[in-house]
Amino acid sequence: MESHHVENLVNGVTVERLVETIAAGEGQPHLALFTFRARTDWAGGGRGRASIQGFFGAGAEDASRYEPLVLEADEPPVLLGKNAVEALLRALGSWLVVGFAYNAAAQGIPDGMVGLSIGSEDGQDPIGDLAEALG
Repeated sequence: MESHHVENLVNGVTVERLVETIAAGEGQPHLALFTFRARTDWAGGGRGRASIQGFFGAGAEDASRYEPLVLEADEPPVLLGKNAVEALLRALGSWLVVGFAYNAAAQGIPDGMVGLSIGSEDGQDPIGDLAEALG
């Protein structure tokens, strides 16, 4: 009789793999050091185009992306385009909710995080507002 391994998924996260990754980082702290890189070029007007491909992490250079992830940003119409700050807020929000979901999954808590709103009032510093909110 064949036995099949069933993955323990919580919040779409394979818990065993997450726990193994955390343990590896605790046992070998250098594996937890990551360097992410992006190349951003001016794309005319108020636009910028960022390419993200490799990064260094888990003790090695990652080469899993065959093609770069390309993200474009612009300024809002009042500033002649779409807003690049919105991309920053999207990145911060994604980073936080994924972190919350992974922590919840590691503790066996399903649906640990539904959503997060990030912003700033009157064009103030969204990073400072976020840092203050997180304490």
